[in-house]
Amino acid sequence: MESLPCGEGMTGILEKKPRLLSDEDMQITVKNLVTPRAIVGKEFVDDVVLREAFIGVLRHKKDIAVALKVITSILPGCGHLKRCSGNRLFLALVKSPENPGKASDSSFASADELKTFLIAKNVNLNIFRDDFEIVKVPERSPRTRVQFTKASQAWPVNFHPDSSIEVIINGNFFDSKQLEVIESCMRVCIAAAKRTAIGNEHCNGSAVILDPDDEGISRILAVSTARVNEHPMWHAAMLVVDLVARIRGGGAWNLSSEVIPEEGGADRKRECPSNLPLVYPESLKSMTFPQFSHSVAPESKDKSPEDEKKCPYLCTNYWIFLLKEPCPLCAMALLHSRVSMIFYGDSNNSCGVLGSNALMHTLPGLNHRYKVWSSVLEAECKSAAECLSVIEH
Repeated sequence: MESLPCGEGMTGILEKKPRLLSDEDMQITVKNLVTPRAIVGKEFVDDVVLREAFIGVLRHKKDIAVALKVITSILPGCGHLKRCSGNRLFLALVKSPENPGKASDSSFASADELKTFLIAKNVNLNIFRDDFEIVKVPERSPRTRVQFTKASQAWPVNFHPDSSIEVIINGNFFDSKQLEVIESCMRVCIAAAKRTAIGNEHCNGSAVILDPDDEGISRILAVSTARVNEHPMWHAAMLVVDLVARIRGGGAWNLSSEVIPEEGGADRKRECPSNLPLVYPESLKSMTFPQFSHSVAPESKDKSPEDEKKCPYLCTNYWIFLLKEPCPLCAMALLHSRVSMIFYGDSNNSCGVLGSNALMHTLPGLNHRYKVWSSVLEAECKSAAECLSVIEH
């Protein structure tokens, strides 16, 4: 699937050159920028489809105002198209068996059929040249400025840019502090996977859950690796979500021996215990995890801080980092737990559903949508995934 570059610049961990983990491969100074790629719906990345339309060419420009008034009243047309381009007037779409158009569109199978219609409506066809032109026009309204530029080359269109989409498309969604936290968390993923991951074709990676704003700082809450040798559902994402549930006093599996203070219960999500992150398997405890000095949560104009503290779902507003693109099981678990953003390094050509084989997060009817970013330290994640233990079915 096509993806889009995003991000620039990085600073912001407590130490200028942090030694993130105890593994020798983690003794790396951050030098290069991570470049997360936004995985978005095809409607944002594909060129707008063109379809044929009838265009009337006016004999005299002085007739434009009258013609516009008359034609617009009897042929409402497509709202995303501008009616006039010079002395050329959009009249109607061409109807065809392959592309009949919407029921609300005014379309005609031939120029003669259109002329008959116009005559019946008392339109003076003498204001037009004898033959109508057939040109291709955009079938729908463009969603991005790039699409707008290309679509306008065929026929002028109305366009109202969505700033929230444009900032993702243009690669300006994350600031430098956010990018450094993203890279640090993905390095935790890589190191954890190399230590203990045992997976299969569906999941052979690791997962990290980050609270981007725990009372003004970012904090890693849980880290896990795939352990399908112990349980068929123990994919990395499934385990890390269960660890978050344990932080809140629940959890379906007894994954951690850590004692969770009572004040870290389900009703007080933001007051996390100090003995974090929780990990599975337990051998990951020997890792040294990065500490962050600031919040990296995006500014929200829709919710007040008080509203966000009352979120009823396990991972509301949290970010998750995955070595590999999630399978359907993990992608749906993350949807139901309401993570805010998913970052992964390596694609999952076998069964990935957030870029490789499907765009699950863009499907209609979902009651939650997370943002998805791929290619975070892609080469390093791919190299790590190729060396992991995999159980054959």
